[in-house]
Amino acid sequence: MYENQKFFEKKAAESSEFVIDLDNDQSQENLSPQKLVEIGDCFVYDEAGNRFTMNQLWSEFKTIFVFVRSFLCFTSKEYIEDLALIQREKLKEAQVRLVVIGCAHWKHIRNFRKLTKYPYLIFCDTDYDIYNRLGFHKNKDVGRPGDSPHVKSTNFSGYFSSLYRAVTSSSSFDYQGDLQQQGGSLIVSPGPVVHYYHADATGRDHTPINTLLAKVGMKPILFNHNNQSEKQILNL
Repeated sequence: MYENQKFFEKKAAESSEFVIDLDNDQSQENLSPQKLVEIGDCFVYDEAGNRFTMNQLWSEFKTIFVFVRSFLCFTSKEYIEDLALIQREKLKEAQVRLVVIGCAHWKHIRNFRKLTKYPYLIFCDTDYDIYNRLGFHKNKDVGRPGDSPHVKSTNFSGYFSSLYRAVTSSSSFDYQGDLQQQGGSLIVSPGPVVHYYHADATGRDHTPINTLLAKVGMKPILFNHNNQSEKQILNL
């Protein structure tokens, strides 16, 4: 089901080279060489419950990792809907892999994929092991409208839509991840080499998608939200 399934056939890289280029004020302590080795050995699960290490995910290509909040959170949903608009051909041309990691149980991946129309890899860190090692924040702050070019809903409409999805879910009710868990982003290439790291302070503090694309040498996307603030945030 996953694109480039052969990606997982090779063993994880053995090298422990560590180079980091932080483009923000995040603490490098969260990504020390030893911490990166530990993260590489952590497990994530696909929608069938199959287990993979982080090393397997970054061992061949430069990989953009996007860690999201609860799958029920409207900020996660709307951000991933925009992430889904990245063209497959552009990723292949740039030799870049795109991976979303959630903190819910893996059984929720399939519905989240269907909801967001996201066609690429999704895994879950069900034990919050990677989230904790990366130093991702814990709070319930979803940010303010206008903080993100990718979240179109107001807090009121967003909360309502999240509640509706929760009560109409086909699976037994759960929050599909810790509601206080914030996400973040990480770009890693074989080595491993860390190119970018960001820990979200709020639900709307995720890295703009075009910033991630620029970090891997890809051209920006002009999202069709008819939102002037988006162009200002993305410098387009």
